[in-house]
Amino acid sequence: MDQALNQKIDAYIAENKEQLLQDIAALVAIDSVEGTPEEGAPFGAGPRAALDKTLELAAGMGFATRNCENYIGYAELAGADPEKYLATICHVDVVPVGNGWTADPFKMRIQDGWLLGRGVSDDKGPMIVTLYALKFLKEQGYQLRYPIRAIVGDNEETHMNDVKYYLENYPAPVFCFTPDAEFPVCNGEKGHFGGKIVSPVCNGVIAEFEGGVANNAVPDRASALVKTDIRKLKNAPNITLEPEGDGVRVRGWGKSGHAAMPEGTVNAIGLVADYLLDNGLCNDAERAYLEALRKLHSSTAGTGLGIDCADGPFGPLTIIGGKMSMVDGRMVQTMDSRYPTCTDGDTIAKQIRAAIGTGAELAWFAQKVNGGSAKLSGILTADIDLAGYEWTPIGTASKKFAGTFDGRNHTIDHLSINYSSKTPISLYRGLFGWVSGANATNRAKIENLTVNGTVVAGSNKPVNDAYVGGIVGRADYADLTNLHSNVDVSIKRTAGNYWQSVGGVVGGAYYSLNVTNCSNSGNVTGWRYCAGIVGNISSGSQPSTITGCVNTGSITAPSTCAAGIVSNLPNGCKVTACYNTGAIKAGGNYPAGIVGYCANSEVRSCFNLGTVTCNTTFTYGSVIGTVSSADAVIKNLYYLEGTCEKGGIGAVKNAETQTAAVRTAEEIANAEFVSTMNADLAEAAFTSGCTATKHPILLWQADAEHTFANTASDVIKSEATCTEAAVYYVKCDNCDAVSNTLTVKVGEPLGHDLTVTVVEPTCEKDGYTESVCARCGLSYRTNYVAAKGHSYVDVVTAPTCESAGYTTHTCSVCGDSYVDAMLPATGHSYEDVVTAPTCEKGGYTTHTCSVCGSSYVDTMTDALGHDYQTVVTAPTCDAMGYTTHTCTRCGNSYVDSYTQAADHSYTSEVTKQPTCTEEGVRTFTCTNCGKSYTESIPMIAHSYEEVRTDPDCTHMGYTTYTCSVCGDSYKADFVDAAGHDCEATVVAPTCEGYGYTENHCKHCDYTYISEICQPLGHDDKLTGAKEATCTEPGYTGDMVCTRCGEVHSKGEEIPALGHDYGDWTTLKEADCFHTGLEERKCGRCGETEQRETTAETCPSEAYTDLDRNGWYHEYVDWALKNGVMNGVGGGLFEPNGETTRAMLVMVLYRMAGTPDMAGRESSFTDVSADSWYGAAVIWASENGIVNGVGGGLFDPDASLTREQMAMMLYRFAGYLGSNTEKRADLSAYGDADAVSAFAQDAMAWAVAEGLVNGRSAAELAPKAGATRAELATILFRFAALQNA
Repeated sequence: MDQALNQKIDAYIAENKEQLLQDIAALVAIDSVEGTPEEGAPFGAGPRAALDKTLELAAGMGFATRNCENYIGYAELAGADPEKYLATICHVDVVPVGNGWTADPFKMRIQDGWLLGRGVSDDKGPMIVTLYALKFLKEQGYQLRYPIRAIVGDNEETHMNDVKYYLENYPAPVFCFTPDAEFPVCNGEKGHFGGKIVSPVCNGVIAEFEGGVANNAVPDRASALVKTDIRKLKNAPNITLEPEGDGVRVRGWGKSGHAAMPEGTVNAIGLVADYLLDNGLCNDAERAYLEALRKLHSSTAGTGLGIDCADGPFGPLTIIGGKMSMVDGRMVQTMDSRYPTCTDGDTIAKQIRAAIGTGAELAWFAQKVNGGSAKLSGILTADIDLAGYEWTPIGTASKKFAGTFDGRNHTIDHLSINYSSKTPISLYRGLFGWVSGANATNRAKIENLTVNGTVVAGSNKPVNDAYVGGIVGRADYADLTNLHSNVDVSIKRTAGNYWQSVGGVVGGAYYSLNVTNCSNSGNVTGWRYCAGIVGNISSGSQPSTITGCVNTGSITAPSTCAAGIVSNLPNGCKVTACYNTGAIKAGGNYPAGIVGYCANSEVRSCFNLGTVTCNTTFTYGSVIGTVSSADAVIKNLYYLEGTCEKGGIGAVKNAETQTAAVRTAEEIANAEFVSTMNADLAEAAFTSGCTATKHPILLWQADAEHTFANTASDVIKSEATCTEAAVYYVKCDNCDAVSNTLTVKVGEPLGHDLTVTVVEPTCEKDGYTESVCARCGLSYRTNYVAAKGHSYVDVVTAPTCESAGYTTHTCSVCGDSYVDAMLPATGHSYEDVVTAPTCEKGGYTTHTCSVCGSSYVDTMTDALGHDYQTVVTAPTCDAMGYTTHTCTRCGNSYVDSYTQAADHSYTSEVTKQPTCTEEGVRTFTCTNCGKSYTESIPMIAHSYEEVRTDPDCTHMGYTTYTCSVCGDSYKADFVDAAGHDCEATVVAPTCEGYGYTENHCKHCDYTYISEICQPLGHDDKLTGAKEATCTEPGYTGDMVCTRCGEVHSKGEEIPALGHDYGDWTTLKEADCFHTGLEERKCGRCGETEQRETTAETCPSEAYTDLDRNGWYHEYVDWALKNGVMNGVGGGLFEPNGETTRAMLVMVLYRMAGTPDMAGRESSFTDVSADSWYGAAVIWASENGIVNGVGGGLFDPDASLTREQMAMMLYRFAGYLGSNTEKRADLSAYGDADAVSAFAQDAMAWAVAEGLVNGRSAAELAPKAGATRAELATILFRFAALQNA
């Protein structure tokens, strides 16, 4: 650097040092740690105050400043070309104070030559120094080509959102560097990765866990409050224990440091986590989380997380845990990693998830959905382990999941649900609880996922809706694709659980479910409606489909309807290209390998290989349990010989078209069977299974079914290269089938075909051997030879009087040269010679250097002038007289004062008058001879008049002199122009117009523009948007600039959606005396509408002996309407007629749904299976509802006593699973002892439940008969009890 410039800088620093230190102290005094965002302070009040202070200091130095909407700011030194600019960037925010300060960190002090205070080095001190550097350039008057901006950031320590905002809203500099602490000049920086490790809500031993003050700093202290007895704990290094309340405060004491340079630090959070683990201070969920923390804190190189890596230029990856906190019962650990070029943020995130699992992320997803974000969508980026989580399903009855979820073929392990409710509620259990799109067009989607685990659900109260599945509980308006469940699913049957839908993949559906390419290998157990793929599809208005699915798990239902694929297939639904190998078992009707109960629906191209077992008295089949409609489409169905003793289909309505064909194991294993299964499909769905499998499989199963080791097929995927061996697809070890995806390397890589070039070292560059592969273009260098270094020859140039001396070093090899050893010029050694003045020349002194001969002249003196002596020579008549003037010093002479010769007598006259511009003439004439001569008369002086012209902004002032006689003129007495005196008017930038400062001269019309700012650009925001509702139109909104109000695009009206009413629901049944009431509800806005209904006919009108005003009318109507009782014939009901034992058994049989008793024989000699009550008595006897009267007799026509009626109802309630524990005290009745022993419990139960009343307050009349009207009344009460 120029020595003179160095001296100027040193002087500038000395002059400004005290003020510079004061400015740093003023900025340090502001606590600028990031705070809570507020109006005008996006990063909190502290950073905003520091930004304002910095711009205030810059403005005081004379710089143009700008606050960029409180996100960032800058000070600018102007340059000639404003289209580009250079920049520095510093930041004035700081990290939290932390621990270890011995004085106020926001009060700067000087100690031992050091500045101490928060931010003096990072980065407030460099910020102030940068401003003073620009001030130096300004004061020295440097004319810059480009402006220089000193950018002031205030969010560097946390999120860098200040820089993000600047780059989004302002042009970037063409060059920028950062004066920041002690960091050297860099040409690159490590990548920055940040994240959090979040625990589930553990409800365990750890009540509090906290530590650290910043995400990017290793904490030196941390603590956890745990629920334990301090006497049980042991000491450990760097750990202190303190009793606190009912627990112990465990404190860790570490060593702090920056996240970018964590070597040598000790993380206090890691110390506490290790202590908690080592001393068992955690439950299972907490232990899983602490183990993840141990992996994080075990190495700052990321070894424990499997992310450690390094490259040459940037060195190794680093990672630290910065802050630990408890948020809503969850432990939250922040992470800060600085990574080299050999990895990236996505890779690090994936590796960390693989190392510690991502159960918390999935739990967060469930929480968000269940909290109201129903349309939230998710994508898995890694496998998830839910060990330690008691899972809360995604989607509830009120917050159904309506988004999309793509598992990306990842696996969720250890799903665990063990739910038992103590209240009568509906159950929706699985990884997802209730999934539902809006309608058949706007559907929810779940795809590409495998789940392993266990789901158990139950309740000790009546539950009429139970939807439990391995992956989804209930799904409506949904598409489920490529889902694979290895979840054991079971539901505990308790009182009142009439309706249960239990499935390996999905429990059940009501509206439009499409299931494609799914499988179940878990065991499924429920009371009824159980299946491997879909437990039950109810009769919704939108049909459902199941395509390309397989079940291999066992399916068990102690009651009815168990199937491999779906237990119930209502009208319009389809099952296509599915098969089952799992064992199916049920205690009642309709177990089957594919479909249990098939209505007017379609089952096509399916086969069953699993066993189907049931009591042979029921209806069941190997493929379909029963087909209830003659219009059902049943095509191309097959089953393995011996899988079901009832054949392929248990019962059909059209024996010609509704069939399933039996096949032997050999036939099924034959390749021709694949063609058979695909024959009725538009596109092939099946392919040959492995030899070991011995049956067709679905195309999507191909890779999983075969045993693929590392045996190469003949199908090549990629040829061998220099570095990679050839890659072939593998073939199955059993059947030679070729995988579509799995590969194996064969042979060796070709190796590189290298051309080697040796590059010799030069003076400055290393030599090396460069190898270039002719095949793949790879190039690399080895055998580096250090540069030889220059061989300099030195030539010393001595200093002269005027030039500095120096040494020139010139390399004798390459000619490179440089100059150093500068010596100052010696200066001249002058000798002086004085030259005296003469008559005509001035005198002077000549100084001549005795070294170099250089000279100069000074000390000038005026010439002496001549010292003339005058000699007059008189004239003669013929010769002129004259005067001779001769210098006494130098002899110089001249002649003047000529006179005529003596004989001439001259007279003179002025013959031409002198003027301002011409001489005059005087003529002399001799009076004697007339000879004449002339003399000049000097010109007369001008008579000048003065006119003064004053200076203006751009023109000099002067005086004009004009002669009044001849008009001659000239200008003199010039005065410099005054220059412009400008006033500045600042014009702010607009959305489309530039901002600038317009400078107007106060004295003239001169104007110029400076400090031009870029247009702000429009800040368009969506305004006036409104969602359409059922009754009100919506509006898409206008795009309006928030600055200028200009509307850039108009929105459109969204038509009102209209109500989306559901089906009518009966609120009150119409009867003979009262209108009924039905209601339906809009699924979108919840608005309801109601309508009245009337009874179509009164059931009693069909019978002539029923009095519509009789006390029994309501109860008899109910019995007739619900098919519980009929008349006795001849248009009679006989309400007062006696009730027989056969009548009640028949009524109960109808209430049980008239189970199929075909082919069953009666155990009573007086009951024929063909009689009108035969099937009912057989059913009641087999289910323990009646035992007969002894001697193998039932006595069907005997009058039914009140205690027999109570006994039958009591047993029937038990059959239905109702609670029959309630008892009344019968001792209040005088005839209580008349109750038979066998009927004591039943009668006490019937009285307690209000089914049977006394004939009076004191008479129970257990042996009395019951009329048919009384029976109808009691049955009405019984039904109401079951529905309560």
